[in-house]
Amino acid sequence: MTSKAMIEILKNNFEFSEYLLQKFETVNDPYIIQRLYGIVFGACTKKETPYENEFQSLAEFIYSSIFDKEFNYPDILLRDYARLVIERFLIEFPRNSAKIDRLNIIPPYNSKPIPIVTPSTYSSSDSKRGGFDRIDTSIRPEGVGMYGDFGRYTFQSALNRFKNVDIENLYHYAMQYIRDELGYSDELFTEYDISCGHPLDRGRNHTIERIGKKYQWIAFYNILARVSDFHKLKGWGNSSDEEYKGAWEPYVRDFDPTLNCHFMLPLESLPEFNIEYNENFIEDIEVDNQQINEWILHKTSLFDMPLIYKDNDGIEWVLLYQHKEIKNQKDEVSDSFSWFCEGHQRMWRIVKAYFVKNSEFDSLKSNFEDREMFKKGIQAEVPSLYQVYNREFPWSPGVKEFVEDFWFNYNVETDEEEIKRRGEEIELVEKEEYVTVKVKKTLAKLLPAHIHFCWEEEHDASKKETISFDIPCPELLDKLHLVQKKYDGYFFSQDGDLVAFDGELTDTINGLIIRKDYLDQFLQENDLGIFWDFVGEKQYFTESPREQYYSRWKGFFWMVNSEILSDIDLDEQKLGSIDF
Repeated sequence: MTSKAMIEILKNNFEFSEYLLQKFETVNDPYIIQRLYGIVFGACTKKETPYENEFQSLAEFIYSSIFDKEFNYPDILLRDYARLVIERFLIEFPRNSAKIDRLNIIPPYNSKPIPIVTPSTYSSSDSKRGGFDRIDTSIRPEGVGMYGDFGRYTFQSALNRFKNVDIENLYHYAMQYIRDELGYSDELFTEYDISCGHPLDRGRNHTIERIGKKYQWIAFYNILARVSDFHKLKGWGNSSDEEYKGAWEPYVRDFDPTLNCHFMLPLESLPEFNIEYNENFIEDIEVDNQQINEWILHKTSLFDMPLIYKDNDGIEWVLLYQHKEIKNQKDEVSDSFSWFCEGHQRMWRIVKAYFVKNSEFDSLKSNFEDREMFKKGIQAEVPSLYQVYNREFPWSPGVKEFVEDFWFNYNVETDEEEIKRRGEEIELVEKEEYVTVKVKKTLAKLLPAHIHFCWEEEHDASKKETISFDIPCPELLDKLHLVQKKYDGYFFSQDGDLVAFDGELTDTINGLIIRKDYLDQFLQENDLGIFWDFVGEKQYFTESPREQYYSRWKGFFWMVNSEILSDIDLDEQKLGSIDF
């Protein structure tokens, strides 16, 4: 919490950012220096005044201190924060003539390679185990005796992403680095460290850690930085090996300095809506299957609820994503545990918006009308990002790395056929090496209109639980120049209008919404159309928790001349048997 408090102070006193880093420049504690750079980066993204001169001086200081050196500071997260500060400056002031060569801030960097060290034994031979023993117990990877949680799930997991690394040597180097260079001493630290939680206690997230655990983190980030300078990342599947590009891969970030759970409720600027859901549930205790089936098969008004809403000031807002659920649970105990008992009923709908080029929209609409897309569905997961910081959207190199994959092809089968070797996408046929499949063609390229942001890093003690919300896709944020200001998760125009936010954060409205005038501007300026994929269910729960009667509905909404049309039909059902 101290770090988050410092960010909130520094964002309004940004001129002290460089002074703060200079003040601690000669402190030989990487743990402190790393966090200070994180704090300064957080202030860079949350300040609401340009501070161009101060920002330029800060960026040039960081460039000369960290990047314009023979060897770069060997801490993977400090480098990450330092680069992001400079990247942010270059984005905000692209015409500024700062003395910065951007090529020098892009990894890989320069450092001294990890040496081959002589293996040793670090545990005490007597029955009295000290703090250094606890470090060894915690940081030991697989293959070197009994592994520790930190060793296997943090240390080894991240370093194994790199090619041709000797995990056992890195373990021995880490232990000797902690002892010989960082100066961990049983005489100084054992009494305190043995009073802390046991290193094998994985069931607790220790917000107050052993001093030895702090040294483990320092060694870990130091080794990661140097390994990333000399080793490529292993490719996934059949893909080729890649250069290390940033701390989002391998994912080793542990603290989001741009996100504060205490600044997520801007009550003074939220629109107000009056939305009513009038749903009919079966209220009778004694009910037969015929009544249940009739209720199941009746199309609920929830499915046809509009996607455009007017707030109390007359401003129109459009849903980009919604997962709306309405329940009829009479048993409050069951409701608190989120399970359903006999007689409970639920209906829900999920709508997801996608952008498509206008030149391809007519072909896509014909596919709607021919029911092909209805049968097949979109079959693409909406992106969910946990590897990047909240206020990196849409400008940072990490976000841009992921954005390249956001547009995807919607493929359809043609009447042509071809023979293919059996593979992952082809249904297996016994004793056949080749199969005949329909040739596919790309009907349109689609862009999900939203992404799901999630920050759940367990080592970030500034939050008590996972923070997640939906935001517009980076392309929309970029083209409309939307930014977060005082509050996290709320996007404003350059003129100060609140343009988009996830209503689930405040219970204002169910779903991610955007002002219609800004959405229209985005569509017109980029020659795009928009449609929504829809799926919904009605469920009636029976005596067995796993048994239910239900109807599943699918369809689409699309916009034509600012009017939204829809086509929703019954897709699947399971009904109760009726005795005649």
